[in-house]
Amino acid sequence: MRQPLVLGAKACISIIPGSASLVNRAFTGFLSQLPRSRSDLRPPAIPTLERTRTALQTLSEAVGDPSIAHRNPRSLLSFSRVTAEVAKSQFESLRFYSKDIDKTYCPLGRDGRPIRKYSERKQSHHWFHGDNRGISHVGKCAHRI
Repeated sequence: MRQPLVLGAKACISIIPGSASLVNRAFTGFLSQLPRSRSDLRPPAIPTLERTRTALQTLSEAVGDPSIAHRNPRSLLSFSRVTAEVAKSQFESLRFYSKDIDKTYCPLGRDGRPIRKYSERKQSHHWFHGDNRGISHVGKCAHRI
């Protein structure tokens, strides 16, 4: 049985609660058709170090550069294909732009919340707002225009 396609569901699922039930029903129907499988976390059969060595070997074969296979498998940078010149340029840019970063302005406090409100307007003063069901509509202020 084929499940219905809900066009625009990606946008609607987080905006209009009424559409979310349709999307959830379609998604649940899709999931119910999939074969059951366990989700137990099992450690990989091959250790991480061995897998990254194999990945470096595969990369070196793919690009025809045998030196890549001998790079450090514990470093993410070993998988980079940028030239030393480009890497040096990027590092210099990073160093330049991160200078005095501890003195830059941040609108967030130490708790990650805004230090102050950016707008003190009341919702009743805005011409477009949502009701308690999450449905947006034009408010009374717009009718006066």
